[in-house]
Amino acid sequence: MEEQVKLLAHEVRNVVISECETAKFYTITGDSSPDISHKNQMAVLLRYVTVDREKRLVQIQERFIGYFHVTDGTATGICNVIESVLFQELSLESKYLTGPAYDGATTERPS
Repeated sequence: MEEQVKLLAHEVRNVVISECETAKFYTITGDSSPDISHKNQMAVLLRYVTVDREKRLVQIQERFIGYFHVTDGTATGICNVIESVLFQELSLESKYLTGPAYDGATTERPS
């Protein structure tokens, strides 16, 4: 059963990445907090716009990518996790990242 869930999760992630690449431009949201074992976990979401020309439909998509362990809670540490996820693991292009979204936390806010 666990293997089937992993396969489905992988397929869903592939569809999300494909949609994001088709949309071209995207933004990310990252929010971290400790889990039950007191390890800092960051939820990463992608936001992009899909266009269905036949139906004349434009939709903003926000898709959960996953939880990722954060060992360094500084701005640099969070940035390293995001870069690793987006550009290495998911192979998205950095030139199409239009900007971050954040929840107002001082660590994530640009100075």
